[in-house]
Amino acid sequence: MAEAGFDKELIDIAKSIDKNYIPTRYAYAWSEGLPEEYYTFNDSIESIDIAKEILEAVGKKWTSLSKE
Repeated sequence: MAEAGFDKELIDIAKSIDKNYIPTRYAYAWSEGLPEEYYTFNDSIESIDIAKEILEAVGKKWTSLSKE
């Protein structure tokens, strides 16, 4: 078990999309070019899938905690 009772695998995939937070929103994050030049459509699909997995895990955790 890792942080907040979530397994290490979930924490690791959350970290993988967390790295996209600043550089996808702020043009100054890259030394040159626009953020859209650094990411692909497949990157976005993968990030959405990861976000769905995280939301599902959090929902399950919330349900189990509310039963306690």
